[in-house]
Amino acid sequence: MDQEILKLIDASFANDNEKRTKAEEALAHCDGTQDFPRALLMIGLNEEVGLQYRQSASVLLKNWIDYHWTSTADKFKEPEASEETKEFIRHGLPRGLANESRAVRNVFAAALSIVAGWEWPETWPDFVPNLIDALNSDNANMVDGALRCLKEFSTDINGKFAPEMIQSILPKLLEFMTPNSGATPIMAARSLQILTTLTMLISDARAKTLEDQYEKILTVFRACILRPVEEEDDWLIKRNVFNCFNELVKGFSKKVAPLSAHCLQDCWTFIAKLSKQYLATAINSDETESQEDSDSETAGIQGTVMAAMEFLCTIIEKKAFTKVVQIGIPPLIPSLMIFLQASAGQINAWEDDPDRFVEEEDDEVMLCSVRTIAMDLLLCVAKDFLGVLLPPLLEYVGESQSGSASWQQRESAYYIIGAVASALEEEHMTKFNIQGYLEGPTLRDLKSGESPFLTGRALWFSARFANKVPANLLQAFLEATAHGLQNGQSPIVRIQAARAVYEFITNIPLEKRGILGSFVTQALGSLIEMCSTAPTEVSCLLLEVITECINIEDDNLDKFGTQLTDLILSTLQSNNSDPHVCAIVEEMVESLGKRLHPEVIGSFPTIFSAFVPYLVHIMKTPENEIGKDADVSNSFIAICLDITTRFVRSIPKPLPEDLLRQLYPVIVEKTLQSSDTQVVQSGGEAVRGFFASAGDQICAMEHGLEAAERVILHLLEPNSPEYSASFAGRLVCLILLNTKSQNLENILSAVLLKLNTASTLTVQQALLLVFARLASADTMGLVNFLDSKNALQPLMQLWLEKQGEVFGAYERKVTVAGLCSLLALCANGEERLVNLTLRKKIEDNSGGRSMRSKKKEEKFVEVSFSQITLETLASEWAGQKEREDDLEEILDEDDEDYDEDSSGEVDFDDRSESQVNHNTAILLSELLAGRGDLEDLEGEEEDDVKSDPLHGIKLCEHISEQIRNLATSSLIRETASHLDETNRKILEKVITA
Repeated sequence: MDQEILKLIDASFANDNEKRTKAEEALAHCDGTQDFPRALLMIGLNEEVGLQYRQSASVLLKNWIDYHWTSTADKFKEPEASEETKEFIRHGLPRGLANESRAVRNVFAAALSIVAGWEWPETWPDFVPNLIDALNSDNANMVDGALRCLKEFSTDINGKFAPEMIQSILPKLLEFMTPNSGATPIMAARSLQILTTLTMLISDARAKTLEDQYEKILTVFRACILRPVEEEDDWLIKRNVFNCFNELVKGFSKKVAPLSAHCLQDCWTFIAKLSKQYLATAINSDETESQEDSDSETAGIQGTVMAAMEFLCTIIEKKAFTKVVQIGIPPLIPSLMIFLQASAGQINAWEDDPDRFVEEEDDEVMLCSVRTIAMDLLLCVAKDFLGVLLPPLLEYVGESQSGSASWQQRESAYYIIGAVASALEEEHMTKFNIQGYLEGPTLRDLKSGESPFLTGRALWFSARFANKVPANLLQAFLEATAHGLQNGQSPIVRIQAARAVYEFITNIPLEKRGILGSFVTQALGSLIEMCSTAPTEVSCLLLEVITECINIEDDNLDKFGTQLTDLILSTLQSNNSDPHVCAIVEEMVESLGKRLHPEVIGSFPTIFSAFVPYLVHIMKTPENEIGKDADVSNSFIAICLDITTRFVRSIPKPLPEDLLRQLYPVIVEKTLQSSDTQVVQSGGEAVRGFFASAGDQICAMEHGLEAAERVILHLLEPNSPEYSASFAGRLVCLILLNTKSQNLENILSAVLLKLNTASTLTVQQALLLVFARLASADTMGLVNFLDSKNALQPLMQLWLEKQGEVFGAYERKVTVAGLCSLLALCANGEERLVNLTLRKKIEDNSGGRSMRSKKKEEKFVEVSFSQITLETLASEWAGQKEREDDLEEILDEDDEDYDEDSSGEVDFDDRSESQVNHNTAILLSELLAGRGDLEDLEGEEEDDVKSDPLHGIKLCEHISEQIRNLATSSLIRETASHLDETNRKILEKVITA
C-alpha cells in the first residue's frame, strides 16, 4: 500500500486541479483504514523518498493520530486505531526523531507527543526511558528530535505525572544547559523551555521534587546568564533562563530566595549591560529587528529584555526577595528608563501604522512590547519601593532636560511621570516641580518640532497635569492641543492631541471647566473630521474622546447635532461586524441621549430624521434576508437593539412620541419573529428599557401593554432557549407591578412552568425574583396564587435551596425581603405556611474520604417552613455581617453574650407584636382586578432599580427589624428553640443588633 499512498501524495501536488482534487479525495477515503497510518509512517521514515513526500506523509500521520487514536478524544473520528496499529506506531514513530530534515523531525516529535499523552505511563511505561536514551544518542538529529518531543509533551502532561517526569530527565536537561557540554544553543534553549513547563506543573501540584536540586539549577542558571552571545540562538538561552527562573520564583520563592544571591547579582549585571546594548542597537539605531522563534514567541534581544522585565516584576512581588530587591533594584532603575524609550523599530512601525501606535499606548489592550512591560515593572516598583525609585527617577528626569538629551529620553520622561503620578503623594510630586517643568521644557518641546512623538507626548503631559498650572499657561496648552488636532499635522500628533483632549476634560476641576467651552467646541469639530479617514483603532480612540466632549455641559455643542448623528450612522454602517466599535458607539449614543432635553431637541433633527429611521430599517429586515446581505446579520440586529435600549433609557423623560411610535412596535415585532437567541434576548431588554422609561406612555398606546406581554410569553416559551428566560424575570416584575395587566395569571403560570424546567442558577434566580418581589408586594396574594397552582411547596423548596447562591446586592435584598414577608405571614397564623414542610439536607460531619464507588448517600429531614426560613435569614444576616465587619469576632464572643433558658429557647426581649408595613406595596389581588400604582424595578446600575424601595434597604437592619417584630410570636419562639446552637447564637445577634 506504501506505493499507492506515495502516488496519491505525489498527485496531490499536481498543478491540474482535477487531478489534485481526485488525489485528495482518495487520500481522505484511505483515512478510514488501519493500513493508511502504517503506510504513512513507512513513507515518512524512508530517507530515499523525496523530502516533500516525507513531510506530507508525516503531517497526514500526525493528523490521523489526532483524530483516530482513541474514541475518548474530543476530535475523534471513526475508525479508532486498533491495538495492532497502535503497537506498530509506538514501535516505529521514535525512529522519526532522527530524521535528517528538521521539518520532518518536528512533525514526528509532535505526533509522538500526542501518542505519549494518551499512553504514558500506564500503557507505554518505556516512553520516557526511551527518550532519555535518545537524549544520550551520538546522533545530533536524534537528540534534537527527542528534545522537541519532550517540549511538546511537557505542555500536555498531567500535573500528576510531572514530578516523575522531571526526576527522570532533569540531569540531562541541566547537562544540555551547561555551556561546556557541547550542546548547541537550540538544545540548551529547548531544555530550559522543558524545565520551565515542568516547574510550573510541579508548582501547581505543590510537589517537592526539586527540594534538593535548587542549588544545582541556580548554578546552571548563572552559567547561562554569563554565557557570551555569539550567535542569534544564544539570545534564546538568555530569554528562556529568565522565563525558567521566573517560574521557579513563582512556585518556590521561600526555598529559592536564600540560595539565589549570587545568581541574582549576575542577573543585575547582565541586565545593566543588556540595557546599554539595547540603547545602542535598538534605540539609537535600527540594527535590531523584531524576531520570533519557531514557536512564534518574541526572540532576539527584545525577547530577552521582555523576559528579564517579567522576571523582575515577579521577584518584586515576592516577600521572600524583599531584601535582595531593595539592594539590587536601585542600580537597575537607569536600565529600566532606557527600556522605556521608544525603539527605532517601534517608531518606524508606528509611523507606518497609527493603529499599532494606539494599541501599544492603550493601557487596556494586552499588547506586549519592551516598553509596555518595562512600564508594568516601573509601576510595580512605584507601588512597593517608592523610596528606592524616586532618587534615580528624579535624576533621569533632570538629565532629560539637558541639552544633550535625545528626544526619545525627553519623551520617555513625560511618559514615566505621567504614568506614575497616580502612585505619588503630593509631597513626592512637588519634587518634580511640575509647574516649572510645564513652563520650561514642555513649552520648548511643543515648539521644537523635533519629533511628532515628542510633540504629541508633550501635549498629553500638559493635559495630564492640567490641574497644576495657572489659567494663562493652561490656555496656552489648550491652544496648542487645538492646533495639534488640525488637518495637516502628523497622525501621531493628532492622536496624542486627541488623548490630551480626554485628559483635559478628566483633570480640570469642575469649578474651572468654564475654560473648556470654546476649546471643546473647536476640538469636537476636528475630532469628527478625523474620524472620517481614521483606521479602526484610531477611530475607536476618537469616538471615546468625542463621547467625553459630549458629556461636557456646553450649549455650543448643540450645533454639532447633525454631524454627530452622521458620524454614528457612518460608523455603524462601516463597522457593523465589529462588536468593539459598536459598543463604543453605544456609549456615545447614551451620552448624546442625555443631551436631548426638550429645549434643545430641535438642534438634533437628524436623530429623528435619520438615526431612528436607520434603526427601524435594520430591525425591519425580513428574516429570510438576514445574513444574505453583508450589512445585516442577527448579530448586528442585536447590537442595534442594545443601542436602542441605551438610547431610550438615557433620553430625558417623557420620551418623544415620534420616537416611541417608530421604534417600540418594530422592536416587539422583531423580538417575536426572530429565532436567534441573541436577538430575542436583546429585544426583551429593549422592551424592558421602553417600559422603564415610558411605562405610562406605552400603556396609553393601543395594544402597547399587550405587545410587551406577548414578548414576555415568547421569552418564557417552553421550547425557547433557557437563557432567554433570564431576561424575562425583570421584565415580568416591571410590567406586572407597574401596569393594569389583564394577563397576570397567564404570565405567572408561564414563569412557573419555565422555572420547573430551568437548570442553570442564572435563569432560576431571574425567575425566582418575580415571586420574591411579589412576596413583598402582596404576600397573601402570592400564597393564594401558588396554592391554586399546587406550587407553594415546590417553589418554596427551590427558593430556599437556592437562596444561599443568590448573587447581586439588589437580588439578595429582594429575596430576603420576600422571605421576611412570608415568615411574618406564617407567624400571623397563615395555615398553609404553618403546615408547610420542606426537605433539608443533613450535613455529614463525620469526616473521612469516600471513593466514587462508595459515595455516601445524601440524607434529608422534613422541617417546617418557619424553621428553614428562620435559619436562612440568620445565615443571610451572618453573611452580610461578615462582609461588613468580621463575623469571627461576633461568633467567638463569650457564651455569656446570649441567654438561653433551661428549655433551650432563645430569650427574646418583650416586644409588642407588629405587622409588616405594606404601605408601599401593590396588592396582587388589586393587580388581578386591574388596579395598582407604578413601582419601578430595573437592573442594579439603572435608575429604575434604585427607585425601588427595596433597593435602599440595609440587609442586616431589615432582617433584624423584621425578626424583632416577630419576637413575641409563639410560633417563632417555638421554632427558635429547635435551632442548633450556631443558628441560635446568630439569631440572638440578629435580635440585639
